[in-house]
Amino acid sequence: MKKICLLAAGIIFSLAAKAQVSESYPLWLSQYGLNGTANYVSRAGAMGAVGGDFTAASYNPAGLGLYRMSEITFSAGLNFAFTNSTFNGLKTNDDRTNFNVGNLGAVMNFDVNGSAMKNFQFGFGFNKLKDYSNRTSINREGVTNSYISSIFDIIMNANDLYNDYVTSGVISVDTISDSIYNLYDSDFLTGVFNQYKKIETSGYLSEMTFSFSTNINDVVYLGATIGVPLFDHKRSEYFTEECTSDPAVGYYNGTTISELSGAGANFKLGAIVKPVEWLRLGAAIHTPTYYSVSDYYYSSVEYNYKSGGDAPDLFYDIQSPFRFIGSLALVLGDNTTKVAGTLSADYEYANYANMKYRFNDDARYENEINNKINNKFQAAHSLRLGGELKIGVLALRAGYAVLGNPYAGEAGNDASQQYITGGIGYRAKSFFFDLGYAYTLTNNNTKYYFYDGTAAMLSHNEHLVQATIGFRF
Repeated sequence: MKKICLLAAGIIFSLAAKAQVSESYPLWLSQYGLNGTANYVSRAGAMGAVGGDFTAASYNPAGLGLYRMSEITFSAGLNFAFTNSTFNGLKTNDDRTNFNVGNLGAVMNFDVNGSAMKNFQFGFGFNKLKDYSNRTSINREGVTNSYISSIFDIIMNANDLYNDYVTSGVISVDTISDSIYNLYDSDFLTGVFNQYKKIETSGYLSEMTFSFSTNINDVVYLGATIGVPLFDHKRSEYFTEECTSDPAVGYYNGTTISELSGAGANFKLGAIVKPVEWLRLGAAIHTPTYYSVSDYYYSSVEYNYKSGGDAPDLFYDIQSPFRFIGSLALVLGDNTTKVAGTLSADYEYANYANMKYRFNDDARYENEINNKINNKFQAAHSLRLGGELKIGVLALRAGYAVLGNPYAGEAGNDASQQYITGGIGYRAKSFFFDLGYAYTLTNNNTKYYFYDGTAAMLSHNEHLVQATIGFRF
């Protein structure tokens, strides 16, 4: 009877544990990457005051006001992600390659005669804001403090958050003993172990955009966008623990899969001012995005038996931070000169401490986790620099960007990024083709912490090759 009660309690506590969310989830939906059109990618995203590109809808919609013709554009490419891990000198490398769709959209231009408003535009489509594809492998050898020994005290106190380990046979149950402290046992309590951890992520954060922009006397450009972000983030973790001191014990495999999916809504307002022909100044504000999230969780353990299953789906809301973008562009020459170009810079501010959860049925937990977010994150400042040199119908582009760290000085947490980019473009009267490349480098001091407080050092980099084809009419 005691065994039945304990296992029943274990199932209840297990489901309760799965209902917990992470303060990292809002960051996944709030920190953008570098994606979109090849033109945008090759300039490291420094397009806020340059305009004339469909990605303006998601960053500074006033940039659509510089269109003089209607346009249809499509972008796609390949993303190569590489992650290296080091634990006590043991190095492990892993990588993942995926097909990337950067954008698909149309801008319709309408001329206005006899008015201060020269023309206005309506744009619709989508831009990819972030790609989540990655794979990380971490190996540990000669570990003497097994994962099972680290959770054993919890199990003996009947707070069984790990019922899958019991029903799979990794942890055995003595049905005869009347003592709770003699009830559980495991061959993995003592010994020497090798451990293998693999983390795979996939998915996207893309935004459907519905934009309106206008051009007033070729001096002031205004724009607004209603954004509808769509996202899917899947994280699969695979953990194997092998007893090397006693081969007869063998090994077990643990799997956890979590998937967030849903949609959101936001509003963006932007302006570009051209006081003189060679200078453009831009600014844009983004309201917080209000996401509706569906949270799926699965876990299993396989040893003598396979145990596990789905937890009930969770539904809650996430709020991203307010965002401000200030931009400047120097314009040299125009479409009538053989040589022309631009130099541009964007500054972006976002306070990630203002990210929030919204639960309809648990105000206490909502307040608890939002306080954790407020303490864990901070305001981040990002800078993007880009340039383009036009020689006839060809354009050469390059850029560099630094995205600030959203974590508040917490050791081992650094989500800052650097981008080094370049590209080339071809422009005809009614057709254009762009090719862009971006090298993404994250901080080399990122840490992945294990259950025993030790950490593996991670370094991550990506290569994105993007192509854009467009037609003007």
